[in-house]
Formats: sequence, structure tokens, C-alpha cells
Amino acid sequence: ASGARPSSCPPARAMSGAAQRPTPLSVSLAASGAAVVGATMLTHPIDVVKVRLQLSSKASAKVDAFCISRFVQMWPSLYRAEGLPVFFAGIRSGAIRAASYGTARIGLCEPLELALGSKTGSA
Repeated sequence: ASGARPSSCPPARAMSGAAQRPTPLSVSLAASGAAVVGATMLTHPIDVVKVRLQLSSKASAKVDAFCISRFVQMWPSLYRAEGLPVFFAGIRSGAIRAASYGTARIGLCEPLELALGSKTGSA
């Protein structure tokens, strides 16, 4: 073992032989914001179904709160009962949260690491 710890942020780009330039802050923030909001848009419907499943199991006092078959069956059940918009209820606030918190958290990782100095080479 070399004793080196891996960096908390992956390098923005690997350039062989050339001096590596840091990613501009605006590009880092825009890319991280797009990634976090995109991920939120994809996972939000899953979270809605998960929460509805948890609430239904609490109401009926079942011991086994999560079961994959119940999770799969919940999708068409919710769709029939409330329509397609049910899967996207609250997505605006989730996207706003992701855009603010996620953009800052991920987008500032590399710039802060460069400014404070990487701990990769130290033992």
C-alpha cells in the first residue's frame, strides 16, 4: 500500500502529457447542477412510490414494510387511482432543492480542493 488517500473529487478531465487546467467554476457549477437536477427528475417518481408504500404499510400496521412485489404493484395502482401527475407531485420543490444544494455541493468540490490543496499525496 502506498499510503496515499484517494481524492474526494474525481479529476475533471485527464490530460496525458499536458498540464492539467482546472475546470472553470461556471462550467463546474453548470455541469453539476444539470446532473443533480437530472438525477432528481429520474428518481422522484421512485421516491413517490416508496413513500406511498411506506404510508400504506403504516396504515395497515404490516411488519414487512417493503417488498419488491408490493413496490411493483404500487405503480399501476397509483396510476389508476390518481393518474400520471401523482408521480411528479412535488417535483418542482425537489428540483429547486437539488439545483441549489446539489450544485453547490458537487460544483464547488474541485475548486475548493484546488484552493485548499489536495490531500492525495500526503500520508
